[in-house]
Amino acid sequence: MISHFIEKLFNIRSEERVKSYLMFAYIFLIIASLLILKPIRNSLFLVKIGIYHLPYAYTLVAITAVLFIKIYSVYSNRIRLNILIRYTLIFFMVTLAIIWITLYVGYQAEWFLYAIFIWVAIFGVVVTSQFWLLANYVFNAREAKRLFGFIGAGGISGGIFGGYLTNLVAPLIGTEQMMFFCLSFWFICLFILRVIWKETARFNYDETIVQHKRLKEAILSSGPLKTVLQSQHLLFIAGIVGVGALIAAFVDYQYSFVASEQISGKDDLTAFFGFWLSNLSFISLLIQFLLTSRILKYFGITASLHFLPVGISLGALAILISPSLLSVITIKVAEGSFKQSINKAGVELLYLPISSHVKNQAKAFIDVSVDGFATGIGGLLLIILVNTFYFSVQSISLFIIIFIVIWLYFIYRVRKEYIHSFRIALEKRDIDLDQQNINLEDAGIIEMLMKVLQGDSDRQILYVLNLLEGNTETQFLPTLVNLLQHPHAEIRIQSLHLLGNFKDHDFSADINKLSQDPEHQVRIEAARYLISKSSEPAIIIRNLLSNSDIKIVSSALIAIAMEYREKHITADIINPNEIIDSHIDKSIAVELSGEEQDFIKTNLARFIGIINENNLNPLLFNFLQEQSDDVIIAAIKSAGMTRDPIFYKRLFDYFNNKKLRKYALETLSEYGEGIVPELAKNLMDPDLDELHKISLVRILSRIGSQSAVNLLWANMNIGTLALRFQTIKALNKLNSKFSLLKFGKKRIDRQIKIERDHYLRNISALNILRQILLSQEKEPAPEIDKARKLLTQALNERLDNILEIIFRLLSLKQASKDIYTSYLGISSGRRDLQANAIEFLDNVLDVALKPLIIPLVESYSFPETPHEHSRLDSVVSSTEQKVLQEILDADDNWLKLCSLYLIANVKNFDNISYLKSLTKDSDFRVQEMAEFALNALAEMSDN
Repeated sequence: MISHFIEKLFNIRSEERVKSYLMFAYIFLIIASLLILKPIRNSLFLVKIGIYHLPYAYTLVAITAVLFIKIYSVYSNRIRLNILIRYTLIFFMVTLAIIWITLYVGYQAEWFLYAIFIWVAIFGVVVTSQFWLLANYVFNAREAKRLFGFIGAGGISGGIFGGYLTNLVAPLIGTEQMMFFCLSFWFICLFILRVIWKETARFNYDETIVQHKRLKEAILSSGPLKTVLQSQHLLFIAGIVGVGALIAAFVDYQYSFVASEQISGKDDLTAFFGFWLSNLSFISLLIQFLLTSRILKYFGITASLHFLPVGISLGALAILISPSLLSVITIKVAEGSFKQSINKAGVELLYLPISSHVKNQAKAFIDVSVDGFATGIGGLLLIILVNTFYFSVQSISLFIIIFIVIWLYFIYRVRKEYIHSFRIALEKRDIDLDQQNINLEDAGIIEMLMKVLQGDSDRQILYVLNLLEGNTETQFLPTLVNLLQHPHAEIRIQSLHLLGNFKDHDFSADINKLSQDPEHQVRIEAARYLISKSSEPAIIIRNLLSNSDIKIVSSALIAIAMEYREKHITADIINPNEIIDSHIDKSIAVELSGEEQDFIKTNLARFIGIINENNLNPLLFNFLQEQSDDVIIAAIKSAGMTRDPIFYKRLFDYFNNKKLRKYALETLSEYGEGIVPELAKNLMDPDLDELHKISLVRILSRIGSQSAVNLLWANMNIGTLALRFQTIKALNKLNSKFSLLKFGKKRIDRQIKIERDHYLRNISALNILRQILLSQEKEPAPEIDKARKLLTQALNERLDNILEIIFRLLSLKQASKDIYTSYLGISSGRRDLQANAIEFLDNVLDVALKPLIIPLVESYSFPETPHEHSRLDSVVSSTEQKVLQEILDADDNWLKLCSLYLIANVKNFDNISYLKSLTKDSDFRVQEMAEFALNALAEMSDN
């Protein structure tokens, strides 16, 4: 089957099949429509306005595109990506329909045709860049390295289809009618976008959007132009791209000039442009598959960068001799086909030794700004040469050849800088392994990497092995085999992993001994390799499991589970239940020590989790009952892999175990949104203690779903201040990690008012206690003084806590970084910082929040200063007994303990029945202190 061949060729895995084909179809339709629109644009412009105005169009496109991209980038940051792409496609659909109607009624003014020319150029830049941005959310970095070649082939295939369709159909139905194909293609793209976003992209978008925002901020702050100017390497890349873009404008002018001179009729001209655009795409595809990797592999980057300028120079010489249609087709084929294949791969390789942060700045700047600026310069030069000095189309070739000399000079210089930068990048480990979407194919770089792999630096060897992920260049095979004997275990593991990528080579004889390696992970990788390469995996499995060394057997269990999960071996080869039963028997063998038995059980628990079949979960539940913490931890982690609700209760039980609690929390959070109803039920349980509820809140803080947010809000004011504080912390964590979640401004404002009331009650109680401490006529008993000061200190701490809670709530509405900076200023104790922070808040807070927050922070920062305009309204309690009663009525257990301690020492509290009720409080500490206070009061009455 063709699909099977494609999936094998591009290494498309079963779980990636749907999204890969959808993204292939998306870029296919986008590029197909672009290759329909370009011939329409060119023919309309050349027939109605004329070739001599084409340089003006180039210049306007460059200026407009740069301005449009700048404006677009500002507003695109504020809109969710899928919505932005959808609205962009709808915008182009509506404007294309308007263009068609306008052309249909016969309106073809010059300004309108210029606008169409510019509109098509902007469409090409914006929609393709949006697609690749979407692709970064659909595929993770490792998937991108394997699959972007396949996706890119979709774009080239779309170009072939769109151009040939235009060539065949435009003469039959007319140039303008071809626009209906574009509208239908974009409609299908809208459907694909909806499916791909719902199924894949939206899950990755909210996890990475914060990083992308930070990256954009870094780009804006450091200045891409300055970055390029400070690096000779980047300067030469910019020179190559810029000169190439300038020459492309000259070539396109020559091509369009001769074509418009020799082909009459708008529809025939449209068909001609469509036919040769498709030919360019087809030739690019052939070169990409047949020549690019071979040229890079055997000749290196220098050869790849020379093909385009040399090809263009040959075409320029042909036009100089005879400006025929064949000559301009030759130069256009050379420029178009080599640019999108060999030259593109070479230029991409030039960025390889540049660190990710710098590359993201520089590449965007060079690809958009430098390319656009150079195209505009090319247009201006053509205006001067053609419209002012009347140079012929032949003479333009002389200038092309002059610029090619400059181009070749940049290539010569960049080669040296490239090798130098690559050597430094390897030493500093600056190459971002997760950002490389191309294979390391340059001959010079392969030689350098081989030297590193054969060297003595373990760190550099590991770094290069990671860099070679997905690479199947056979030159590395002997070195990788030698590295199997390396003393560093991680190097042996990585070498095994890379050798597994070579499907047509079998190194089982060399790897067999590694199945008995001292390192557990090495044994696992070796066993996986042997199983995957064997024509009779059942025999390999039987031999591994029958080994007398339990360490080898345990590693084999994990390897078998991994191969089974990835469907490299099937149920007709192994029976998981039989394997587990036989090894459970081994784990209780009397000749094994307790440690050895636990080792087997630990790996059996891992085995069940990796295989993840429901019928095995009861066996896994048994491992959760074991005595060994190592076995239980393995079983807890495996329970998270299964997502089976039968483990909920048992995992909740581990909250009481300090050593196991964190594993239970991590595992329960891995259940995701499905566990939220169970957490809700437990949070509502009045008999569940506070520590358990705090643990449940921490689980919710790791589940990036709206239902988790809603549950946290629903339980916000049920429980103590400590629980409330942890709940708000959980909301803050969700807000920082998942930017698309909604926290509800009204809910935030309502909670801020509740926290303000808590603050006012506490400050009222604090003021009463301060007055009592200051107004005492005689020295109180030491125990009473100590108790009052303890309660006063506790109230001060609570004011600090509540203030932090209020600022955490504010950070859910405002920019969290600004709010955090303000909080640091308010809580610093420095009057100047406090004043500045209050002034900042006064300028950024909502009008409704200002009267609530500003008086509070002023009172906190300057308690000795009266603020008539911002007076805190509160009812001050008149007696200490009333203060203590209010505290006991509240939900703060620590304040309750301090109050009860004061009551026990003051021995003056009328509401004895209320104290008796506290002896049945859910917090045992409150119970004990209430008993203590009652006994103290009873002793006083007896005396």
